Amino acid sequence: MTKSRLFRRVLALAVVVGATFAAVPTGMPGAPAAARAVVGDCVAGSDWGTPRQDLTARVVELVNQHRATLGLTQLIVTTPVTNAAVWKARHMARYLYMAHDDPAPPVTRTSAQRMEACGVTAGWGENIAYGYATADAVMQGWLNSAGHRANIERSTYRAIGVGAAAASTGRIYWAQVFSTSTSGGSTPAPPPSYACSNGQDDDGDGKVDYPSDPGCASSTDNDEFNSATPSPPPGALTAFPSTLTINTGTPLAGGTASLAADDGMYFKVSSLGGSTLWWGRINGVPKALTSLSVTYRGLTTTLCTQTLSIWNWQLGVWSSLGSRTLGTIEAETVATVTGTLGNYVSGTFGTGDVAVRVACGGSYYSTFTTSSELLKITYS
Repeated sequence: MTKSRLFRRVLALAVVVGATFAAVPTGMPGAPAAARAVVGDCVAGSDWGTPRQDLTARVVELVNQHRATLGLTQLIVTTPVTNAAVWKARHMARYLYMAHDDPAPPVTRTSAQRMEACGVTAGWGENIAYGYATADAVMQGWLNSAGHRANIERSTYRAIGVGAAAASTGRIYWAQVFSTSTSGGSTPAPPPSYACSNGQDDDGDGKVDYPSDPGCASSTDNDEFNSATPSPPPGALTAFPSTLTINTGTPLAGGTASLAADDGMYFKVSSLGGSTLWWGRINGVPKALTSLSVTYRGLTTTLCTQTLSIWNWQLGVWSSLGSRTLGTIEAETVATVTGTLGNYVSGTFGTGDVAVRVACGGSYYSTFTTSSELLKITYS
């Protein structure tokens, strides 16, 4: 197996990013590999950092969004490559190093030997990183590096697995493994179609898509700003979060009550590492839905890129509802959820929960506070 490595130190953050490329094993097509002893295993130690798998679904989502813009096959999440990525991320977080090969303890081995121990027997590739606080930030770092970008854009890959773990220092270590085999996976949801890059004049102003349409902030804008807010369907009901969870940032003021009305009361979160990330859980939503939309109203002290997402309980991933620039003037965004609506409600029948995530990111050094006045779902 042949492979090459690229290491890059990113500015003053002293963040090293690595990429490994591996060719498909030689031999007759379909023939089993020659028998040899497996080095080590694929079981992470219980004290190897703090797993942050809550961050990894967003990485997968961003990879597939990027590949979709290039007309490339959407990658599916499989167990072998996920296990290999989680092992690497947690091992680096425990022993505070940055390399593709695995140093002892528990055993010294090459990255190819780790892949074999984890069941990755087809062609594979790996990106690793540390020091990035969010999935969006680490993906931007990888895309800014030619070697890592080549892994993300490799046309022969069909599967992906992502691992993230926080060290005792709080620094997050990342690993991203690709494979040409889809063994052990399931098909993901298709990437979202953005209103400002769908080839349609959604708001009827005679302009189509960014940058021609002044109602579009970017090609990933899911709402043309000059289009009227759609009226809720007859008999529509509204619901608000009963609990809030902050993944990135520091709470400053407010809570669930602040998000239940457009009344000048705000749920405020200050940024950490240039981003904020929190989500609300909404109870008592029926599985049998005919319509579902998410409404957010708020502002920020410094411009940041906001992404609304909704949790797909069936696939176990956050599905993006689009991104936009959140500004210093309060604005409202309404995102319509499409697809099989019951997948966004927990449980198998009756009523369940809906989870909506609100993320906003700037540069790593930026400091800002988001003030959210309203978060609700409307459904029928």
